[in-house]
Amino acid sequence: MFMTVVFVTLIAGLILVAAAFIGIMYARKKSEDKADEATDTLNAALREFDSAYGETIREFNGTAKIITDELEEKYKSLLFLYNLIDDKKKEIDSIKTETPAPADAARPAAAKPRIKPRPHPKQEEICRLHDSGTPVADIAQKLNMGKGEVQLIIDFDKL
Repeated sequence: MFMTVVFVTLIAGLILVAAAFIGIMYARKKSEDKADEATDTLNAALREFDSAYGETIREFNGTAKIITDELEEKYKSLLFLYNLIDDKKKEIDSIKTETPAPADAARPAAAKPRIKPRPHPKQEEICRLHDSGTPVADIAQKLNMGKGEVQLIIDFDKL
């Protein structure tokens, strides 16, 4: 009889261990299902966000790139103009500081050759178009520049 009680207790213990194992596996499967469901919901929300706002964000990025490129080009043009103004100022300052020799004062001074800084490719293009008779507005439109900027370069070229 003692053996029967031990055997029944052992069987009952095994059944309890098996039931606990099955319960744990069921709870694990249920939590995995909930995690999969949450992942699917999140993925669906991300797809919905991308379809609603993704194209707008891509358009903004494209516009930002265009604006950045234009600003870079304008910066280069302004830097060129600044250097041109600085060169002209130095040329004017050197002319102001020169004094003619007494022997030269009696006769009229011969025209000095103009010293021009090496022009920027855009300046060359602007001057070439202007010399061929193209109006300032057309030059500005063709080179994607402001009319005032084109006129300023033309005016500096005349100096």
